[in-house]
Amino acid sequence: MQKVLDGALLYLAQTAKELWPRMNILPLEMVLLYETYDEREAYVKKAAGKIGNVTLDKVEDITYYLSEDFWR
Repeated sequence: MQKVLDGALLYLAQTAKELWPRMNILPLEMVLLYETYDEREAYVKKAAGKIGNVTLDKVEDITYYLSEDFWR
């Protein structure tokens, strides 16, 4: 479950970066514990499929998509 949540976090960070281009997501990318780039991309793709085309307007949007209730 943690790897899926990490994938969701990275997907949401990438989405938020489109809204706030100056945001630096490199520190986030460095702490995610995936063994390979392909593994990371697989989990990000899985998260993107579940989340869909999300529009982030406020912080509460991010916390909703990272809650365990959403992923059940």
